[in-house]
Amino acid sequence: EWNNTTTVYPQLVSIHEQFQQQAFIDPDKLALVHGDDELTYQQLNRVSNQLAYCLRIKGVKPGDCVGLCLDRSFDMTIAALAVLKVGAAYVPLDPGYPLDRLTYMLDDCSVSIVLTQRALENNIPDDEGFDKQWSNVCLDDPNVVELLSTYSGDDFPSEGVNNIPGNEPLAYVIYTSGSTGQPKGVCVYHRGVSRLCKNSNYIQITPEDNVTHLSNVSFDAATFEIWGALLNGATAVVVDKEILLSDDDLVQYFSDKRVSVMFITTALFHYYAIHRVEVFKQFRVVLFGGEACDPKLVAKVYESAKPRHLINIYGPTENTVFSLWYELTGCERERSIIP
Repeated sequence: EWNNTTTVYPQLVSIHEQFQQQAFIDPDKLALVHGDDELTYQQLNRVSNQLAYCLRIKGVKPGDCVGLCLDRSFDMTIAALAVLKVGAAYVPLDPGYPLDRLTYMLDDCSVSIVLTQRALENNIPDDEGFDKQWSNVCLDDPNVVELLSTYSGDDFPSEGVNNIPGNEPLAYVIYTSGSTGQPKGVCVYHRGVSRLCKNSNYIQITPEDNVTHLSNVSFDAATFEIWGALLNGATAVVVDKEILLSDDDLVQYFSDKRVSVMFITTALFHYYAIHRVEVFKQFRVVLFGGEACDPKLVAKVYESAKPRHLINIYGPTENTVFSLWYELTGCERERSIIP
């Protein structure tokens, strides 16, 4: 009975095709907000198409892996969309990782191109001594920007999603922490992301929502933040690390951008519950998870600044971000643990 989780969701429609449907339905709707900068669905679709055509010219083929060594930014979402449009899979690369770890990931995935920014290019290891070599493309390089402007912004021809076992294309490959040995590349398919974001029973994201995007690209929570917004016609609000670490700026930023949906780690949930509990009040949905949480702090949030829905979630990387959820009702103050 508990395992009866069957639902109807887009199993045969790729992530980028679902995004393009949203761009067709409401082209002028804001897709991305970052500080004072904004990008509509139509604009995001156009620039990602241009990059997709560029990647194809550079030899990227369906089934290839393309590295993304980018900070939270418009470029990161544009790059991910373009990679998917060309039929490839993106590989998140944390620019803060040691060079030997990044080298292992690039070699393990046979990455041929790394999409990055000029400030991060020196963080990417060189390809000397490897059979499969990779090259860097800095998306903020003026020459690259000028080149991309010459490509068509029309929708890149899509091959859809073939759901036959063994033929289904990957959406991305994300690496585990390596805490039990060598990091392992987890292969995530388009339908896993669709199942996470569409017609779910733990959250319904609507076009009226503004969803926080505050996770590093190498943390799989970014999957929920980006595609949860863009596959449902909502707006993803990019939060810089500097704002995230500044209590006053964060509260003001969330208020200014009218954010309504947020996922944070349990550690960050604990921090805000102690130091800035009022941050939760304006949200429609707050999800938190990743480790056991403190029932006393949950009670404090519930009593002082409860969002409309407060949900504790859990899920290993291998299961596409979230697997289990529990919505708090206020009776948890007597519990020794939170489900």
